[in-house]
Amino acid sequence: MTVLTFETLRFAEAQDKVRVIFMKIYEFSINKSELEKIGKFSIQGNSITFDCSEFKAERKFNLILERGFQNLTNIVTKKPTMYIHRNSRIPLIGNIAFGVLDRDTTVIEVRPISGCNIRCVYCSVNDDARVREFVVEADYLVEEFKKLIDLKKQNNIEAHIASQGEPTLYADLPRLVKGLRAIPQVGDISIDTNGTLLNEKFIDELISAGLNRFNLSLNAMSREKADEVAGTVYNFERIKKMAEYISTKCKLIIAPVWVPGLNDADMEELVKFTKSLKNEKFTPKIGIQKFLPYRHGRNCAEEMSWEDFFAKINEWKQKYGEEVFVGMSDYNFKEAKALSKPFKKDQIIPAEIIGQGRLPKEKIAVANDRVISIFTDKTSGPVKVKVKRTKHNIFHGEIAR
Repeated sequence: MTVLTFETLRFAEAQDKVRVIFMKIYEFSINKSELEKIGKFSIQGNSITFDCSEFKAERKFNLILERGFQNLTNIVTKKPTMYIHRNSRIPLIGNIAFGVLDRDTTVIEVRPISGCNIRCVYCSVNDDARVREFVVEADYLVEEFKKLIDLKKQNNIEAHIASQGEPTLYADLPRLVKGLRAIPQVGDISIDTNGTLLNEKFIDELISAGLNRFNLSLNAMSREKADEVAGTVYNFERIKKMAEYISTKCKLIIAPVWVPGLNDADMEELVKFTKSLKNEKFTPKIGIQKFLPYRHGRNCAEEMSWEDFFAKINEWKQKYGEEVFVGMSDYNFKEAKALSKPFKKDQIIPAEIIGQGRLPKEKIAVANDRVISIFTDKTSGPVKVKVKRTKHNIFHGEIAR
């Protein structure tokens, strides 16, 4: 008998199939007949037992898993998902949806996951328009993050965990935070979150792992308005309590998006709420964000002018005190050594298409340890790509003619 046990997989029977749950929110199915070819089997939680040798069980079951991961689906968004890991041949620099984003500053974004559990009406990503999700191995992210900051040769780097979606959906988040905290050059570790999945135990676990700032997207001060902004049921009272709890533990920034005509009346109430939060060590802050339209976003309102926006912010600063508003001194945001780029704009390079991107017809191609997004009907194989965007090592291209 051989028992195979997995840290991130769980198994459940489903008629003539075995359902495999990966990292809590992803799944694929295996036909029982495939498993029976290995030998008689049984499943229990995160283990599967075969009545054959360890060598046979591991070799054959790993092949089945490899095929299964090609059909991985996000249970929350119901979309096909690509798992990116150290052996996937997919670099973590080059694509805005996953990996490590360096915008030539001391704040480096870490994006372990895509997809969201709510439908905010202002969302710049608009997950409805996306056809593919990504999830990245935590240890791979930490390794590539460390390589990047070693190149920068600078201390007090902020690791900012964000996503095209909700990063607390990522089951390995505590492991990721702990890995980042172990890097000597890392200062703050922060996260953007809508707060819907937070509870006191999870908050404590993240803080214990090394997270020291939450940027909480609380967009309204009533349940009805919060539901309207979130595009779904949003447990405002519970998330408000989580904000109060976080404020006693570590740095907290309340980060609402001001959507003209929707939550105007809530902005000042959110300022008052933030001011009511107390912490002797960390002053809770508010960072009001101006709604901006995006090409692929949910553009639900007309954009307010910057003049009107800042006029109101300055009015509230005078009324409630500047100390309640976030400022540049709250971040270690400085220019830093830029990561070199292997391509120049309009350069024609050989690349290999390895999968579907987030948007229809978008494909992910790989070249020179970078990911390049291209729009084409071709689904795989070698291509010649004309590079059209290189800013911040985020690469877009087109098929060269």
